Amino acid sequence: MVKSSLSEDRWIALDKLAHLLVSFSLVGIGYAVSSERGLGFSRNQARILSAGGTALIGIAKEIADYRKGSDFCGKDLTADGLGLALGVVFFTFY
Repeated sequence: MVKSSLSEDRWIALDKLAHLLVSFSLVGIGYAVSSERGLGFSRNQARILSAGGTALIGIAKEIADYRKGSDFCGKDLTADGLGLALGVVFFTFY
């Protein structure tokens, strides 16, 4: 979906929920794959890898959208960041 204007981009929207949930899920998947149960990294290393990888994916997605002619959306990145933070707390601190 190409946004015609940032002024039409709402904070409360299904798009923001999708960004939050995808980032939340990516942290969980990244942590499971990279932790001692997966690739063998320590908990702290796996936490950093999963959070960093998720952040890079979110930023890369916004850059790709921008290159396709859509606006670079700080609200999408905010939703990504919230999902990332929730994912780190939920999946990596137990």
